[in-house]
Amino acid sequence: MKNQFLMPPLKVIFLSFILGLCSYFYFPLWIHFDFYVSLGLAMVLFLFLTLLACFFARQWKEIIVLSSICILATQMVFRDEISILKYILLSERNIDLIQKNKVVPGVCCLELEGFVFEPKWMVSKSFQHKSKDIKGRDNSHTEHFVLIPMINKAEPNESIRFLAIEDNLYRFHQWQNENLIPKFAIVLPETEDLKELTLEWILNYPEIQKGQITWLRLYESKEWYFQSTKQLFLLISFVIPILWFFVGFVWFIRVGIKYLEPN
Repeated sequence: MKNQFLMPPLKVIFLSFILGLCSYFYFPLWIHFDFYVSLGLAMVLFLFLTLLACFFARQWKEIIVLSSICILATQMVFRDEISILKYILLSERNIDLIQKNKVVPGVCCLELEGFVFEPKWMVSKSFQHKSKDIKGRDNSHTEHFVLIPMINKAEPNESIRFLAIEDNLYRFHQWQNENLIPKFAIVLPETEDLKELTLEWILNYPEIQKGQITWLRLYESKEWYFQSTKQLFLLISFVIPILWFFVGFVWFIRVGIKYLEPN
């Protein structure tokens, strides 16, 4: 009976749950602590659960360690998004942390109130970036941007200072169809592409009164951004545990069928 319980397919399924716990509990560590503190706690959790999995399985140790490393490395890709989630959490206790209609130095996001799109002044442009990899192979790629100015609905003559940047018009049309005005924005850093795109916009519409320009990536609300980013974070983190579970489940079914077959 003991041998049946600890047969390899069930081990794999159990390991998938251990890796799943590892993936899930990383998230609160990342958003509730400073990055380096979070990294230290994540490493402790990584070592504990990885050693627990290796001790339980007594085999596949290299694959288990590699899987744990991949989960941790994948989550660190979300470092920028995690910092924004921290600001959103902190803003629930300090409402002045994320300002409305104001860019605060050192804060990468803001809330918008009273600003709407002005699509008649939008521009779009594609940029071809030529590059080669270390082997000399062509690694060129094209980036497409859509710039949509935002105006103060209460003060339509106010200088334009917020420019919404999108990769395409899909989300813009979706918001228009739903009569929805985004209320949360992430401040985009200055890049040569954005500077050139803005210059073309200025040349196309010289009559527009312009202020201190800030490029924004818009979202429905800070609550929407928090939940959607959290879901994406966990979804990607659970890819490896789900693969382990799928392999174990299929393996278990095959073993079960062979067991039930008459000799």
